[in-house]
Amino acid sequence: MRGIRIAVLLGERTNPFWTEMKHHYELLAPQKGFEIECFWPFEEMDERAQQRRLEAIAELDFDGVVINPMSDQNLVEGIFAVVEKGIPVIDVGEKTRQTSVEKAKPFYVPLKTVDFYQQGVLGATYIMEQLHGVGPREVAIMEGRKGAFQSLRRSQGAADTFHRNPSFSLVRREPADFDRRLAKDLAKVWLEEIPSIKAFFCVNDTMALGVVDALRPLHGPDEMIVVGVDLIPESVEAIRKGLLHASVAFSTEAVVRLVLESMKKILKGEKLPDRFGVESRVVDRNNVDAYFEDRTEKKKGDSR
Repeated sequence: MRGIRIAVLLGERTNPFWTEMKHHYELLAPQKGFEIECFWPFEEMDERAQQRRLEAIAELDFDGVVINPMSDQNLVEGIFAVVEKGIPVIDVGEKTRQTSVEKAKPFYVPLKTVDFYQQGVLGATYIMEQLHGVGPREVAIMEGRKGAFQSLRRSQGAADTFHRNPSFSLVRREPADFDRRLAKDLAKVWLEEIPSIKAFFCVNDTMALGVVDALRPLHGPDEMIVVGVDLIPESVEAIRKGLLHASVAFSTEAVVRLVLESMKKILKGEKLPDRFGVESRVVDRNNVDAYFEDRTEKKKGDSR
């Protein structure tokens, strides 16, 4: 007798965030009674390749599908291809534009995980606290891929926070496609144009590390504030070394647990709560060790 088969469509294979998510899915799914298979887009950094992969998944024999869209529109056709077969689709982080998939419900289920807007607020608030009393306070926001929901919401949360404080001036807000090399090049251009920039908020850590790469020959670690999101392993080391100031962190394991528990409820015909299920917090050099100690203790508590 075969188990409940779940397909998980991930993002970019080269992004450590997604390889970490894959690890958690493969580790935790058997504990929840699922047979899991993770898929990557056919080509890297290609929204259409991710769409083609979802259409291929629709032709396979799965009981449920989990998606992580690269933009708010790129998987719409694939979502309909899956739900037309009566297979539930969980959209992790409700990243698809909801008006485009309204007719795919109830088989299409947008799942709130982390509050992307609040992550932007947290990152910008940290920057403002670090720059208290420093002037001029000119800041920049580096966005991800155009149309990526998490990028849009994080960027907007940070921008709104900066705009509410008249002491801060948001001088640049442009995309670097979640790409480290592009982020490095863009940071160099911005600093040549506006040398007075004091801080960067990047909507993921890959780009934040690209900014750090750009700054190394030009600035000491205390001269420029750089904050990312995701707390990937390389960022942890960069924070400990003082190269990256902070990252807005959340537990990828907690996200995966929430997704799997939600899928189990959906397959039983149960409704999901309409709330964010995973909290975020800013991690810097002062609390990075405590953050991981807290997570270890929580794991022990969950396993008891």
